[in-house]
Amino acid sequence: MKVLHLSKFDLGGGGGGFEAAYRLHRNMLGTGVQSKMLVLKNRSGDSEVIPIFNNLNYLKKGVYYFRTILTILKARFDSVKLKLFSRKTNRSYFFNEKHGFVTAQDLRKSLNWKPDLIIAHWVSEFIDVVTLYEISKFWNVPVAWYLMDMGPLTGGCHYTMGCNKYMENCGNCPQIEFTNIENDLSRLQWQKRFETIQKMRVIPIVGSTWLQERLIASSIFKNKPYKLIPLGIDSNVFSAGDKQKAKVLLRLPTDKKIIFFGAMNYSEERKGFHLLKKSLEILHRKALENEIKSDDIYLVIAGKGSKDLQGSFFFPSRFAGVINSNNALAKFYQAASIFVCPSIEDAGPMMINESIMCGTPVVSYDIGVAKDLVISGETGYRARINDPNDFAEGMFDYLFKKSLDEKKTQDRCRSLALKLCDPEVQVNAFKKVFNKL
Repeated sequence: MKVLHLSKFDLGGGGGGFEAAYRLHRNMLGTGVQSKMLVLKNRSGDSEVIPIFNNLNYLKKGVYYFRTILTILKARFDSVKLKLFSRKTNRSYFFNEKHGFVTAQDLRKSLNWKPDLIIAHWVSEFIDVVTLYEISKFWNVPVAWYLMDMGPLTGGCHYTMGCNKYMENCGNCPQIEFTNIENDLSRLQWQKRFETIQKMRVIPIVGSTWLQERLIASSIFKNKPYKLIPLGIDSNVFSAGDKQKAKVLLRLPTDKKIIFFGAMNYSEERKGFHLLKKSLEILHRKALENEIKSDDIYLVIAGKGSKDLQGSFFFPSRFAGVINSNNALAKFYQAASIFVCPSIEDAGPMMINESIMCGTPVVSYDIGVAKDLVISGETGYRARINDPNDFAEGMFDYLFKKSLDEKKTQDRCRSLALKLCDPEVQVNAFKKVFNKL
């Protein structure tokens, strides 16, 4: 079985989608599948990952660098807007993907063998749906589209922020600034995607029940079969371990309850950082009411820009920055009493899968993969969306509930993760998809 993965990058890039694609590629290689990745740029150094960028002409390379500069400038402009205006403005998750950056010819020139199956991952700003159709038709192979967010389901929004127009035909998109017309870019992109998907031999794959619900509602993939396959997590790296040993190794206080939290971008409203701060304030008050010292709780925060948050909390804190090593990341999960995920709109995040695989319970809102992995009272607590009080209640229970058996909780988490997220389970599920196609 020959599998070709299409992803903008193999690692890095500011999100978990590329990491998830690369992990599946490696998991397939580990089970004897002939797997290759076509990416814009190779960041892993893997010889089975083929970068297309070097084969592009100078004009396309110039366009890429120009787009990169624009993306950086836009991010900084959005940051300034948030600081200048007292009323917080929502970040836009809309992508202009009317034309693909890489053509089907570019893809064919970069690969010297014919795959049996194409798995598309996060391909925004890399290839468009027409290119995906053309390359699958050229090789006469089916496509499995592993959805990392809502992008392929809409006319351009990767997260809709409550808009349901993707259920029909988009248009008058609330995330496109300075326009207020029905036949806007979102409508044009929706039309192209709908027409192309309907004639393509494609099956969408989702990693969570939350995304599955939105897939079913999407008009673009209407009448297409689908499959739910959670993201695979290396069970050898992300494993249950001794909390005290992990704390000593990471130089964390051994006599504290550790709350672990991580996100790539804290300014994204959907990541719920503003709600987490409210929940921590409530937890602080609740601890004092129960004669628990605030010093008994220690907060560890990972992610880009986390050091800028110094002094933002009610408990002693450590800011770990970006953790680039999976082995080191696993130790932080092992050291934690709980991992918290305050996201209010998210297809994952993958950190929930990782935490559960490490045997560490998760407190989250009722979103994303939490619907599949976080079982209240067993593997963590799922709070009502946008309810900081309920979130704080879940944290308090898993930190200080006397009847809680930490070892049993760890075993339940690990057992569920092995059942749903073991790499072999993930690869076998894709093999079944291939046989069905």
